[in-house]
Amino acid sequence: MKSNDRRIGIIDLGSNSVRLVIYEIKVDGAFRLIDDISETVRLSEGMIEGKFINDVSMRKAIKTIKLFRNLCSAYR
Repeated sequence: MKSNDRRIGIIDLGSNSVRLVIYEIKVDGAFRLIDDISETVRLSEGMIEGKFINDVSMRKAIKTIKLFRNLCSAYR
């Protein structure tokens, strides 16, 4: 990675999975996929009264997002 290039991470939190993509963006606007990882969390499974995410699913989603945050830090 050149000094003027930058990296961005995008987290997509869906009802079934959490996905992280990390791209390197060049000064000229070109980009390159660095990493693409997905974890099944099933946020919508077992919802309380069909409106609220249950504790187990919420904890799994939070754990996954923290893992992704650490991965983003490692990639700078």
